[in-house]
Amino acid sequence: MNDAEETAIPNLSHILSKLRLTIPVGAMGILIVMVLRVPTMAPDLLIGLNVTFSIIIMLASMHILQPVHFSVSPSLRLIKTLFRLALNAASTRLILLHGSEGTVPDELHAVARKRIIDIVRNQNENEVKESI
Repeated sequence: MNDAEETAIPNLSHILSKLRLTIPVGAMGILIVMVLRVPTMAPDLLIGLNVTFSIIIMLASMHILQPVHFSVSPSLRLIKTLFRLALNAASTRLILLHGSEGTVPDELHAVARKRIIDIVRNQNENEVKESI
């Protein structure tokens, strides 16, 4: 082993020892979001984080070859469900208190509506071309 590898291994173990606290700190963060009022921008950022987290989980589950290798799935699903529940509670609280739901749900709704319209329009064009 050279000097770079010897110094990298202790740094890696130091980083991994600090990552052990991410799940408990994340669970406490979820409970704080459910109980306390959060600023209007916080649910928007957390919804974006939720979508990113979902994509990462999907890509990781597609990458594994055997289901046994993804044995963390039940606990990960529980944490993700609690996170989404906290986001729903925070968004509902903002809507009831301020009459606004932030910008991300509106933007997601607009994007989804545009995609659905495009799919229906392309489907109708394909049916017209097939009938001709």
